[in-house]
Amino acid sequence: MAWVNPKYHTPGVCIWVMSGWACLLVLSGKYDDLFNLVIFASWILYGMTAAAVVVLRYKRPELTRPYKTVGYPVVPVLFVVGASILLVKTAIDRPIDSAKGIGLIVAGLPFYFYWRKRAPLRPSPHRY
Repeated sequence: MAWVNPKYHTPGVCIWVMSGWACLLVLSGKYDDLFNLVIFASWILYGMTAAAVVVLRYKRPELTRPYKTVGYPVVPVLFVVGASILLVKTAIDRPIDSAKGIGLIVAGLPFYFYWRKRAPLRPSPHRY
């Protein structure tokens, strides 16, 4: 699925596979349930991303920053707090959907570790 089209520079096979998977998911149940499942999982990752801004700037202050975070550190911390409140509220109100969202993320971990071992570490062309 990692094949990139030489003309358009897009992962064509991956786009087709993901499109098929999305169609299958949409046809498998109610849209509302699918939406809640994906949104819950997404907000976990959004909160982790905002937290990573704070952690990275603390642990690696020497890195160049091409973009300055507005209101740092207050804005990212408030975002993490807001995301946490949203996640806890959703977990209380819809525990089964929340568990499915976490399961969705956990189901991807074996693939992550598999491809992480296979892919050689390369320095990023971007210096952040």
